Amino acid sequence: MFQQLARILEALIGPSLTSASATLTHVATVALAAVVFLALARAAHSLIARHYGWERAWIVRCPECGRLVADPREPACPSGHKLRFPPGAARAAVWRGRRARVSAVYWVVLSIVVAVAACVTYGWLRVGSLVSPLSRLCAAMGFLFFLASLYAGDFALSPRPRGTGARTLHAGLALACLTPFLLLTLLSRAFEPAERLVVGTLWATPSGVYLSEGRARKIGPVSSSIEARLVEARLPEANLEWGGLASFRIGGTEVSWKGRGGALARWLGRHADALRARGVEVRRLSEEVPLPPNVRVRVLSSAEGFRFEPEASP
Repeated sequence: MFQQLARILEALIGPSLTSASATLTHVATVALAAVVFLALARAAHSLIARHYGWERAWIVRCPECGRLVADPREPACPSGHKLRFPPGAARAAVWRGRRARVSAVYWVVLSIVVAVAACVTYGWLRVGSLVSPLSRLCAAMGFLFFLASLYAGDFALSPRPRGTGARTLHAGLALACLTPFLLLTLLSRAFEPAERLVVGTLWATPSGVYLSEGRARKIGPVSSSIEARLVEARLPEANLEWGGLASFRIGGTEVSWKGRGGALARWLGRHADALRARGVEVRRLSEEVPLPPNVRVRVLSSAEGFRFEPEASP
């Protein structure tokens, strides 16, 4: 259903959709580079600050003589004039003194986590490498929402002094941005055309017919073709379809397909009558697969079912 909708949208607004997906893909790539650069720069700055003892603190300039005081526990400037630091400055200074080493390490770890999370998610979403323009558009938008969530979470977990309200607000914003991120991720997968996976290989030699499902084995004598036993199941109420390969028949021998979906296909075939009584449409099909001498025939699996193609085919 989603793939049909994607094809309709691509037919109606194909050029605009392609342009929009390309633009958002470039934006997502630039955003990734910026996030990684800023995170690594922040980690490097934290290491340098730890080495030289730099830290952020309140500094008060005496309104009488203009001299600077950085220690909030001092009640007066060097000239004896009374000073007043912001409320909580003394407690914050004590906290920073006790946790200065841990805070610097925490900054580095948090920065690296942000950079790694951005890179891993970018690769996992396959931004820019999906086939459908609509899928690429959804993946790029989803990645941008993920970056918004990442930076809001980074603010909420920052070791810098932050108010409780600000941390709570940004934590809620991070969780809120995850919802469109997950939705767009699912849509990017749903709109993408089904991939065809090579799950096995058939080939004929002068000594017999062989099948590989990960491990090659001889399944019969020399033959120019083999019969594939297929099973298709459909649930009309939910608009769900599934196709599987149950076995191969060569001569008078039935050879079970031990690869992907074979066990389920055989189970559906055995219980076809009972399943039909419950509204599941089950069909048993057979397909004659030619076996040219010394040419491997690939067993391809996709959402549409199983297909058989010689290796010379693209």
